[in-house]
Amino acid sequence: MRRHPLARIPFIFLCTAAMLLSMVSFVFADVGPKPFVDITFEGLAPDHVYVATLLGDTEAYGPYSVPETGEGTGTAEEKAAFKAFFEYQDPDGYLFWGNLDKIYDNTFKWGYYPPNHFKVALYDATAKQLLISTAVPRYAFECYYTAKPGADGVLLVTSVPAYEKNINSFFIRLAATILIELLIALIFGYYRAREMKVIVAVNIVTQALLNLAMTVLDYNLGGVVWITYMPALELGVIVFEGLIYYDKLAVSGKTRAKVKAILYAVIANLASAIAGLYIGLFISIL
Repeated sequence: MRRHPLARIPFIFLCTAAMLLSMVSFVFADVGPKPFVDITFEGLAPDHVYVATLLGDTEAYGPYSVPETGEGTGTAEEKAAFKAFFEYQDPDGYLFWGNLDKIYDNTFKWGYYPPNHFKVALYDATAKQLLISTAVPRYAFECYYTAKPGADGVLLVTSVPAYEKNINSFFIRLAATILIELLIALIFGYYRAREMKVIVAVNIVTQALLNLAMTVLDYNLGGVVWITYMPALELGVIVFEGLIYYDKLAVSGKTRAKVKAILYAVIANLASAIAGLYIGLFISIL
């Protein structure tokens, strides 16, 4: 018995979503959560220039690796810090990966591939002094710490539970995703109240599930989990939203309406994923 052409649409949608996901697996399906380490420094001299980094316990991790030379780029302070970090011989074998930032407003963030275990390194470019912490583990998907100078060039690092910041980050991501998908919905001609309610409800569910899944996996499996599992979670979000829109937005039952609903799901998620590359950089400062 020959199947109706409409019956093939969900399968075609799944194949299309998988293909697009393989092409853009470096982004999230929505303005999704990204693990990071956020450090607030205390007790720093206000007239000094500081540069910070994290030292890792492997020679390479994600896009980072030990640089071949101590020649850095940037300002004079950053070049001096790069050389100091590169030449530092850690007794526990922690290494400099070539990624550093000048400190502004006493804060430092490592927002892309944060290591699971690290030491905080701070270079006082004014006093030409290097301060290093003891080894610190990441304790959650989004980690916050305070650090202050101690005796004998040691940085004292303390983890800070930040449930309020994590909740704020979730609602920022949710609002950004909904806004982007609603704007794309208008372009596709979805402007009725019922259609808008469907889109908002679907995104609330997917964002809640995405955040819950990433938090649980990260607590149980460690800091590399988002790299390993994120493509599967992204595909799940795209397929879930696509099938709901296929059923709820194409109420006429016509082929054109169903194809439009599927295209909307794919394009809306790709748009929010691309926007997430930029929006995600700023979430943790709020």
